[in-house]
Amino acid sequence: MVPRGSGNDFARAFGLRTEGDALAAWNRFLATGRSHEIDLGIIAPLGDLSVPSRLFCNVAGAGLDFEANRRANAMPRWLRGRGGYVIGVLEAIRSFSAKRFVIEVQQVASPQKTIDEPALMVAFANGPSYGGGLRIAPAADFADAQLDICFVRQVGKARLVRLLPRVVSGQHVGLPEMGYFKASLIRLETEVPLDVYADGEFVCRTPIEVSVVPRALRVIAP
Repeated sequence: MVPRGSGNDFARAFGLRTEGDALAAWNRFLATGRSHEIDLGIIAPLGDLSVPSRLFCNVAGAGLDFEANRRANAMPRWLRGRGGYVIGVLEAIRSFSAKRFVIEVQQVASPQKTIDEPALMVAFANGPSYGGGLRIAPAADFADAQLDICFVRQVGKARLVRLLPRVVSGQHVGLPEMGYFKASLIRLETEVPLDVYADGEFVCRTPIEVSVVPRALRVIAP
């Protein structure tokens, strides 16, 4: 990976912050042949079956945060790389309202459970951060064959703005407004179809099934 995007969260998670870091990692790979094997997430649309499944490396989801992603993608590149995503979040908070989310969860060695309540967003995280540094899933592990799920319950807009700095720093886990857990298979339905984004790109609309492909990708990194 060469960190030339507007956010570069996936690259930073592997210690690749500059082009020089990427070149050094490549040279070490040529000398040692060592690389990392990581999991990938996969999104299968359940509504429009003509849309193919999509693999993702880092973070996917639906709701307010991903409405912010859509807004950020429409900004000039220079702005996206300098806080554009946070601006998109603030704009989305002003206009987005809670929707009913139904999430069926399959966890390792646990019975299936269902979450059914009004919510603002859900994120499926293979890595710890996205959006240029928002640590949505601080406990995420690229090689544990699970996704970290962050579920943001219905909350007032003023409270949500006050919580944003805690999400940036990864200190939101455990708050009553947040649900956080690991799962290997999730099905998501919403009361109205919502856009689903993965790694900053539009994939499809809900309903979807999200699962894990263990050790699916080799990454050259420190």
